[in-house]
Parts: sequence; C-alpha cells; structure tokens
Amino acid sequence: MLSIIGLITILVIVILLMGKRFSPIVVLSIVPLLAALLAGFSQSEIATFYTEGINKVTGIAVMFIFAILFFGILQDIGFFDPLINFVLKKTGSNPIAITCGTVIIAAIAHIDGSGASTFLLTIPPLLPIYQRLKMSPHLLLLLVGLSAGVMNLIPWAGPMGRAGIVLEMDPFELWKPLIPIQIMGLLLVLMMAIYFGWREKVKNNGKLVDLTLEEANPEIKEHSTHIDKEHIKPLWINSLIALFIFILLFSGILPPGLIFMLGCSIILFLNFPKKINRCNG
Repeated sequence: MLSIIGLITILVIVILLMGKRFSPIVVLSIVPLLAALLAGFSQSEIATFYTEGINKVTGIAVMFIFAILFFGILQDIGFFDPLINFVLKKTGSNPIAITCGTVIIAAIAHIDGSGASTFLLTIPPLLPIYQRLKMSPHLLLLLVGLSAGVMNLIPWAGPMGRAGIVLEMDPFELWKPLIPIQIMGLLLVLMMAIYFGWREKVKNNGKLVDLTLEEANPEIKEHSTHIDKEHIKPLWINSLIALFIFILLFSGILPPGLIFMLGCSIILFLNFPKKINRCNG
C-alpha cells in the first residue's frame, strides 16, 4: 500500500509541475505532506522524516551552492574565454570542425553544472554560424544537449547529488570511478559530431564554404562577459587557484562543500576586493 501511495505521489507531483499552475516549492512541500498523512503517519513521525531528510541533504546542498558559485564566478571573470575563443576560431567553416567544436564548447560551459548557463554560452555564438553555413540548428541543440548530458555526471550537478543522497554516499566519491566512463562518453559524442558534420558536408554536395569565422558570423565578437574587469587578477593566478581547489577535491582532505566554500572566498577576495569591503562596510 505504501508503494502505491508513493507512486501516486510522484505522479501527482509530475502532473502539477508540468501544468505550471503551482510553484514547485508549493507542490514539493504540500503533496508529500498530504501523502504522508494519507499513509497514516503521525505528526511526530513526519517531523522525524523531515529532520532526517534535511540532515542527509545539507552537506550535498552546501556543495551544490558553492560549486555553482565557484564555477559561475570563474565564468564571469572570463576564466574559460580564451579556450572558448580558441575553439571558435579554429572551427572555421568546416562542418566537421564546427560540430566537434560545439561539443567541446558545451562541455566547457557545463563545468559549473548549470544547464541555463550552458545554453547561454553556446547557442548565441554558434547559432549564426550554423545558419550562415546552412547547417541544421537542430543539430546544434542535439550536440549541446549530448555534451551537457555527459558532463552532468560531475558531483555538483543534480543527478549525481540525488544518487549520492539515495546511496548515502559522498557525490564526489561516487563520481571518481565514473570519470573514465565520462571521458568515454565525451569521445563517443565527438564521434557522433564527426559523423553529423560529415553528413552536413555531404548535404552541401561536399563543398566547403570558404569563410572565416567573422564572415560566417559577422556579429560575433570575442566571447566575454560584461563585468567590470578592472581588478580581475591575471589568468595564471586564477588558474593556480582552480588547480589548488581541484587538488584538494581529489585528495579528500576536506569535505567538498568546505573546499568550494574556500575556493569561492579566495576567488572573490582576489578579484572583487572593493565589492567585498563595501558589503562589509
């Protein structure tokens, strides 16, 4: 009976969320509570469920928050811009190079685990190129989605966090054995990109349009974020900090949430000292 109530609860939550008439917070709070009451649990038992559930997800939630902040700050200060610009320039007008570059750019953009930022960083600079070279925009969406899907195995992304909660394991420890599988997944996506790029080339009768990147997309500019970079430290300093954070993560000396909290603090202090002092004042 309890299993049936659980399945019905999930179904009701999905229907209400897809209907977009209620806020997700309302649905995810009220429906499980009503289901627990319907299943016959007392007020004290429900309170115990709540306390135990919060205790299980607190550490992972902290890691999510500060990991997304850490990589989001790195993106804002242009940490990944040189690599993205390099890939954009090297793709030229070759469909195969463009599809492979799409996969690489999407993988870089999804390092922070945020789907919204991934699409914002990939679609605007690449869509005009696809359109100018008469390549399918659906292919762009497919490759970005596949690349982001493989990268979504990182521990600060949603699926790995939820798996860690269910298995009662640290998401980072759960992720380590999956790194080779993730690398293989990216290689497979690149193989698909090569095939689809070749197919686009055949569709155009094997003729490559001899266009530079600027000619393919006259509106494209150097990829960068619109923030005040007056006090942004050089790339090599931020690279050393990012490397230090990753070494700490793989060493297992400190919990991942604390490590990302430390990383956020260092990055903010070095790159935005005036804003931090203003907030403290």
